[in-house]
This record gives sequence, structure tokens and C-alpha cells, in this order.
Amino acid sequence: MRFPALVAASVTFFLWNFVLAPVMYFFFMKTAEKKKNFLWWNLQFHMQQIHTLNYPIAVLNCALSPSARALVFPDLWAALFVGVCYSVNYLLILDRLGVHLYPIFSPRSKGCVPAWGSVFLIYYFTYKFWNAAIGTGRLGVLADTPGVWREATGEGLGAIYALVTRGELAL
Repeated sequence: MRFPALVAASVTFFLWNFVLAPVMYFFFMKTAEKKKNFLWWNLQFHMQQIHTLNYPIAVLNCALSPSARALVFPDLWAALFVGVCYSVNYLLILDRLGVHLYPIFSPRSKGCVPAWGSVFLIYYFTYKFWNAAIGTGRLGVLADTPGVWREATGEGLGAIYALVTRGELAL
């Protein structure tokens, strides 16, 4: 279940921090008071944990861990299954209860079908990106040789630092 965690963290991180939050701040918060309140709300720890901190944690656990491996299609299918289950939960339960976390995904929204379609396209392109990064890209040095983590001085970021200083990994 690595890829479902990785795709959820990636999509949340990039869509919230680089699309949704800026659009909400600059276009929907009309007064300085509303902008201040939105910024205060967005910078709370639990919001940062969900929208920011989960991404590097997912990358460290799924792409930089000693057991990281190239992704296969069952990884994509697992992520799509989790996404469909969440979608069904959102549409059939939360929406009916009046919990509108994402108004664009409401079946009453004009943009519902393109929004849901784009989410699943983003899943596919995220799969392609992470598969290339883990399997053959810069991260592949770590993913293809798990023993290098144990040979380096320390685990995690210490191992990356050791690889860079020895010239075995170019960043």
C-alpha cells in the first residue's frame, strides 16, 4: 500500500499548497480580515500536518526507504481502488449528510465530472512520475541498492548525506 499513501500525500500537498489555498486566499478572501483568518486557520498545526508534513514523510517511507522498489500496475490499481472507495463514501454518505468538504466534487456541481476525471488522471500521472523517480531516476540509486543505506553512516537523511559526501549520489 505504498503508492496509495504516496499519491494521497502528493496530490494533497501540491493541489492544496499550490492551487487551492492560493486561489482561496487571493480570489475568495475579499477583506484583510478574511485573509488573516484564512492564513491563521491554514497555518495551524493539524492543517500543516495534513497538507504539508505528510508529503515528506510519505516520500521518505515510500520512495527513500531501504525496501523501496519500482511501482507495478497493482500499485496503481490499489490506489485507484482506495480513491474509488473514498469517492463512493464522499458521494453516498458525506454529501447526503451535508458534509461538503470539496464543493467541486458535489454531484450538483457543474464541474463534478471533469473534477473526478482529473483526480483519476492525476493518480495515473503521479504513478508515472514516482515510478520513474524510484525505479530509474535520482532516487533509483537508493531504491535499487537497499544495502547502501546500512553501509552509510546512519539511517534516513544521514545516509543520503553520506552518499553525497562520498560522491555516490549527485543531487
